[in-house]
Amino acid sequence: MAFERASGLLLHVTSLPGRFGCGTMGKEAAGFISFLAAGGQSYWQVLPLGPVCSHWHFSPYSSPSAFAGNELLVDPEELHSRGWVSAEEMRECEAGPGSDFADLQAVAARKAELLARAASRFFEDSGQFSADAFARFCGEQSHWLGDYSLFRALADHFRTFQWTTWPADIACRREGAVARWQNQLQPAIRLRQFEQFLFFEQWRAMKNIANSRGIRIIGDIPFYVNFESADAWSHPEIFQLDKASGLPAAVAGVPPDYFSSSGQRWGNPLYRWQQDGEPHAGTTAWWTYRIRHLLGLVDVLRIDHFRGFDSYWAIPASELTAVKGQWRP
Repeated sequence: MAFERASGLLLHVTSLPGRFGCGTMGKEAAGFISFLAAGGQSYWQVLPLGPVCSHWHFSPYSSPSAFAGNELLVDPEELHSRGWVSAEEMRECEAGPGSDFADLQAVAARKAELLARAASRFFEDSGQFSADAFARFCGEQSHWLGDYSLFRALADHFRTFQWTTWPADIACRREGAVARWQNQLQPAIRLRQFEQFLFFEQWRAMKNIANSRGIRIIGDIPFYVNFESADAWSHPEIFQLDKASGLPAAVAGVPPDYFSSSGQRWGNPLYRWQQDGEPHAGTTAWWTYRIRHLLGLVDVLRIDHFRGFDSYWAIPASELTAVKGQWRP
């Protein structure tokens, strides 16, 4: 892609003003795109788009998935226009007047109820076109969607994202256990799939509006993922995990510097870049798919802490600070 001198603004979607407690991919996003175009801007930069949770204080840099989208960004007005929620249910999702503060805890509770109602009607009354679109989406995103949806359903069922505390058969993804839990949690799995169907459908519509106005979207990709994520649970082979416990043997961070005498201990699992002296094929394939996947959602991609592709600071998991880490290639 050829770049010319251009400017834009950084504003995450959640920061857009609106009726529903945090920004959505609805008319507020379209209004912001018009604002950028009228100001002669060329770029809209956003933060990572993954799901956020109270467990990680709703930080977009901490997510249970490197591939899924944030369902809090789904526009309730679009659900109403499709007949999946009533006008009254849509109003119940509003935050109320008089506050510029995004209470994401409250937003998440209201949005979860609204999306559950929408999903129920979608699966009961969906027309053939919508049903085909949903099936096509699930097929296109099968590389990650099934694992993510099951992971979220299991996390809700066991009330924890810490998958190593789940029963050993499903924590280790034994074949019979996966099939059994898929059957037992099917309604919860379908809800998570439906949420992702809505996110991707609305995001692509919003991006089309932006591109039609000459605005390109800059996305953001955190270098590391959470251990308590669908990624680590479904692909433990690409991370440096202890064989006995399944927990990270060493964790990510940065060494002491002018800003912190003890460095920063982030705690994310480290990637298994090599195996037997050769590049680890699974890690390379996962990263390739991750970048390709996100470039399907944005026009330009920023990789946060991309220096980790060259060398990374490995901290023994037992250490409480980053001081005793070491650089590894």
